[in-house]
Amino acid sequence: MTPIKLLSYTAFALCAFAGNSLLSRLALAHASIDPISFAFIRHLGAAASLFSLSLILRKKSGLIKKDLQPGKASWLSAFWLLAYALPFALAYQELAAGTGALILFGFVQLTMISSALFYGERPSMLRWSGLMVALSGVLLLFLPGASAPSLYGAVLMSISGVAWGVYSLRGKSGKAPLIDTRGHFLRGLILLFFCATLLKAFGIYGMTLSRQGIVVALCSGAFTSGIGYALWYAVLPHLKSTTASTLQLLVPALTVLGGIAFLEETPSLRVFSSLLLILGGVLAWLLLGRQVSGAR
Repeated sequence: MTPIKLLSYTAFALCAFAGNSLLSRLALAHASIDPISFAFIRHLGAAASLFSLSLILRKKSGLIKKDLQPGKASWLSAFWLLAYALPFALAYQELAAGTGALILFGFVQLTMISSALFYGERPSMLRWSGLMVALSGVLLLFLPGASAPSLYGAVLMSISGVAWGVYSLRGKSGKAPLIDTRGHFLRGLILLFFCATLLKAFGIYGMTLSRQGIVVALCSGAFTSGIGYALWYAVLPHLKSTTASTLQLLVPALTVLGGIAFLEETPSLRVFSSLLLILGGVLAWLLLGRQVSGAR
């Protein structure tokens, strides 16, 4: 993959992740739809968009041939995708878009960095300093106080972040990102159907739907989930786990700005402080890493 294509795909994927948080918050806080129905329709929209895209590409010879091969979609990856999507939807009933994104990608970072260290990646001490600054911004959100986010929502989003981190790590070995991602969403639909049936049998799940909620869930699935996740799976084999996880910490900044612009959210001083620490840490990670590489 060329550097320009890698940069373009990565930028689009990160913007799609921010869009996911904004659309999810819009649907679950303002559009009268329950979290399980939202997750199911979102999965459905993602699978449909990826299926349509694969058909279009198949008619154009020479375009992304490897993405049209059978791929290695697995039930385990589908499980981790669902383990991300369902707590994510539940959490956004409680959390503002920016706050949720800060917690989500903070735990993505912890998960992917831990895996990278376990498998032998060794960031320099300068990069470690940037990472610690970024993670201190995440920890700031969990300090007690009047402006602290909902603990219930924060715990659910933490679980979602760990699951997304694992799902991202599994994508590093993928060879056919479009087909793999489509398969994961299709398998996730089946898992989610059984999950919803079980919850309904125990009286835990009550369906709530509205036209606006359905439209937002479909848009979230088709554009910011399906296509965004496929592009993310395409770039992951070309990024170190530490770099991939650190880049994702840029998503909360986009989400906070989007929340202000589109959802009329007013972030607290705590959220802004957390955001500045995270952005400063990410910038330090990227710039200090480049300096060390140049010195060598």
